[in-house]
Amino acid sequence: MRTALLAFVIVFSPYLARADTPPVPDISGWVNISTSRIEVRMSESKIAYLGLEAVYYNPSNHREFIKVISRHVPIVFVKPKVENNRLFNEVAMSLYANKEEKDRLEELARKTDHILYIHWRIRDDSLDGRGMREGDVDIWLLGPDGVYRFFQNERVAIQFLTENVGNGAQRNVLAGRKYQVSDTYQLLKVARQDLVRVTERKK
Repeated sequence: MRTALLAFVIVFSPYLARADTPPVPDISGWVNISTSRIEVRMSESKIAYLGLEAVYYNPSNHREFIKVISRHVPIVFVKPKVENNRLFNEVAMSLYANKEEKDRLEELARKTDHILYIHWRIRDDSLDGRGMREGDVDIWLLGPDGVYRFFQNERVAIQFLTENVGNGAQRNVLAGRKYQVSDTYQLLKVARQDLVRVTERKK
């Protein structure tokens, strides 16, 4: 069933693309500034986790930064609904589910594949990378053939994907994200059969 596109966010402005492909950056020894999970919220109680987004800075040059987008096996968690926080059994079940989720996500975080690197510099020293940019923005996006494509100063678009899981009826749920530079893209998406199975569960 065809996947729909909801929206897109422009990360960088377009200029020129590069045909040659320098090697992807080696971030060994770089300092991690932040790491967040890439997720889509299917409902109040159902969340799909797709990968990680991390930002690093060069300890030898505090004006140089790299953002790395990684994917792991998509997983959906259904949070248990606690009707009454005073009931011990319900609270215990919720705490156990949270620990199980945390442990599983930590395991997946150790098994990620990098699909996108964005490298930039700023004019002034800053540890968050949000200063005025200086020079080119270099981008490496993994192609469908497993080979990285290299771009400079191109637009990185993020699109939210939906999937119709209705059995003969229209019922769209958020299913993932699409990262695209020029005509190269990568999908981080929950398989349709998993979406159907999860959405059929009671809230």
